[in-house]
Amino acid sequence: MIHFEGVAADGGLVFEASVLLPKIGSNWMKTAFKAIAYANRVMEIAIDYTESVSRVAELISRMFSRKSNFANLDSVILNYRNIRLQVKNTSGRKDIICMLMKAMAILGYKDGNNDVSVDTQIYQKRIPLRNSDSLNMRYEIYANSFQLDKIFKWDKSLWFRNPCTRDRMLITSLKDGIVTVECLAGGTISGFVAELKKFFIPYSNFYGVKAIEVEFNQFSIRVDDQNVDKILQLYQRSCDMSSGLLEKEMQEYYNSPEYV
Repeated sequence: MIHFEGVAADGGLVFEASVLLPKIGSNWMKTAFKAIAYANRVMEIAIDYTESVSRVAELISRMFSRKSNFANLDSVILNYRNIRLQVKNTSGRKDIICMLMKAMAILGYKDGNNDVSVDTQIYQKRIPLRNSDSLNMRYEIYANSFQLDKIFKWDKSLWFRNPCTRDRMLITSLKDGIVTVECLAGGTISGFVAELKKFFIPYSNFYGVKAIEVEFNQFSIRVDDQNVDKILQLYQRSCDMSSGLLEKEMQEYYNSPEYV
């Protein structure tokens, strides 16, 4: 089980992987990791140095398992302690352990500071709700939070779903805290803008991204919480320019010998 928790201070997406420990009753062992980049079925993640080598290897191998919502990843680029290596989806747990041990055996590895901590605290939890906070605010958090659905075989996007409203959000790439969002076919521009605003409200677990890049109908723009409403204006201007250009081309054609 891998859950999307929220966005960290640097704009990375924080996930939590849970494994049931049957020998200890119904307790769950939870491990947080942060996606710092994503594109074309390749995800770069960072894991805190306090996690053991065996746990890291188990986590990545389970990400590739058939039942995982990350099952269709081609590879994972792992940042762990002072190690950065790429793990393909054909690698098993033992293979990953061997790769990590080999990297740690390189001359000079132990001489460096390998206590590389990873901040996985999310914006939504930096100021936790109090018992005195209104139920409306708790509902707003629930209504504006998304869960990771999966990466489908026929698509390279990260599909997120809101369990309350059933809305979908498609992220095609992530880099330096900037996400690229794809508009679903059949949606309206006004509805799409309303969905994008959920990235910039404090009770959304998407809150914390630095900016959003949007591209649809040959129209692209980078937006943040200051100019998200300008999408509608720029989109209308783009449509007017396209319409004017088309009208000009049609008039030129009507006056041409070919049309006559």
